[in-house]
Amino acid sequence: MKIIFKLLLLFYAFVSAFSCHAQVTNTTVLGIAPSSVVRDSLYYDNLRDSAIRYFHLSNADSARLLLEEYYTFNQKDTVTHNILREVFIYTLANQKDPEVNFNNINSWTKNYPFLKNNDRVRTVKIIECIKLSRIAFDANQYTLANNYYQILLSEIKKTPNLNEIITFPNLKTLIYNLGLQKFYDHDYKAALLIFEQGTRFYPTDTGMSTMLKKTRAKANN
Repeated sequence: MKIIFKLLLLFYAFVSAFSCHAQVTNTTVLGIAPSSVVRDSLYYDNLRDSAIRYFHLSNADSARLLLEEYYTFNQKDTVTHNILREVFIYTLANQKDPEVNFNNINSWTKNYPFLKNNDRVRTVKIIECIKLSRIAFDANQYTLANNYYQILLSEIKKTPNLNEIITFPNLKTLIYNLGLQKFYDHDYKAALLIFEQGTRFYPTDTGMSTMLKKTRAKANN
């Protein structure tokens, strides 16, 4: 009788373990667990544990898939926040299309508020705004170029790393060209704001200072 009882206990333990594994496995493969799976706290704990393992195995896509579902269950878990942030940054670093990155950042910061004040995510957004603004400017889409410029300015105001930001490639050239375009378009007030911002970022740049003086003289006439 004791042997039968032990066998039953072993069988129950095996079935329980298999059930937990199946919940995570089905979610991993399909992205969404089948409706027959009970989504209790144990299910979500296993989900998160599997996501952590995937993350340490450098499988960012699978980790993100599981953690995004876990986040619907627990939005306050700091481990989930940290790993999702690293997965997102990894994705941004490997995605070379600035428009895709820009749109992804907007989507992620909307869905995951803990990303909004992250300096690393903000830095990527600034870099992509510089690229997109230059692309639009080169295509003579000046309104679009200015829109991206205004977005990057609003992000720069939030960053504590201004000294690092102003060293980014093409930022100074972008500001100068945008200001010059406004100047030649006789929009002296808009040009003045741009060159004033440019001289705040680059006080020793003679080209920026010269255009600021010319623009200020035109704006005051």
